[in-house]
Amino acid sequence: GFNKSHSTAYAYLAYQTAYLKANFPKHFAAALFTIEAQNTDKLAMYLQEARERGVKVLPPDVNRSELNFSVDKSSDAVRFGLTAIKGLGEGAITAILQARTTLGGRIPSLHALCEVLDMRMANKKAFEALVKSGACDSLSPDQDMPLRQLRARLFAAIDGAAEHGSRQQRNKDLGQFDMFGGDATESASAVNVPLPDVAAWQEIEQLNYEKESLGIFWSGHPIDRYAADLQAIGAKTTADLVVRREAEPEGEEDDTVAVSAPSPAAPTPAPAGSPTQTRPAPRRARPRASSSAAPA
Repeated sequence: GFNKSHSTAYAYLAYQTAYLKANFPKHFAAALFTIEAQNTDKLAMYLQEARERGVKVLPPDVNRSELNFSVDKSSDAVRFGLTAIKGLGEGAITAILQARTTLGGRIPSLHALCEVLDMRMANKKAFEALVKSGACDSLSPDQDMPLRQLRARLFAAIDGAAEHGSRQQRNKDLGQFDMFGGDATESASAVNVPLPDVAAWQEIEQLNYEKESLGIFWSGHPIDRYAADLQAIGAKTTADLVVRREAEPEGEEDDTVAVSAPSPAAPTPAPAGSPTQTRPAPRRARPRASSSAAPA
């Protein structure tokens, strides 16, 4: 049998886990998400379970997220961790968090981030992943701008911001400073750099970028546009398709199934060649006349 010491240890661990899940649901969810951050299928399943249990999960944000999933006390929710963004390594995340601290705890713009960020740790692909996942939405100069427009403009600003940051760091490495205080002016202007005016992303384009960077659709789903039509024809979601076991008849104590015998009036013919098949009776030989009979 199973060792009693193992049984006791597993039971104690199960009790502790259940206690944390029941009394500290947000902290438990954050720890669970962090463990499965690189497993997209399990992460999506646990995110759905958390929503069903009333645990609010917020999207990634370069101004609020940490390396791992964490509890955002101000919003009373779980904040998406930067480590779950695909294409963003731990070194780049650490450099971004250090840059945020250098800027006083808040990153005002993409250009300001590139000024203080070690560009050797974060390349263009890292910034693209941040924008696609929605982690740079808080860098918007206009909070009322639609997400599709904002992300398209931020994406178009990556090249200019990366070039600006590389130039600033190269000048510092070479010891080149403006004797008239140009550094302070450039740092102040980096906060207010206007974003390029480009066309907004299509809805499906935004959703595909979220799927690419997060492994899941976040702001919506491609099928949402057909929700009304699907509801009109009676379509059900997978959550509605719950298989329910039919109730057993009263008085049934076992799972045996009674099979009735075939009626004598309509016997079931046995297959040809089987030993139970009825064979026809042999024909009786006709009697022959005896040769010793006397002549009439």
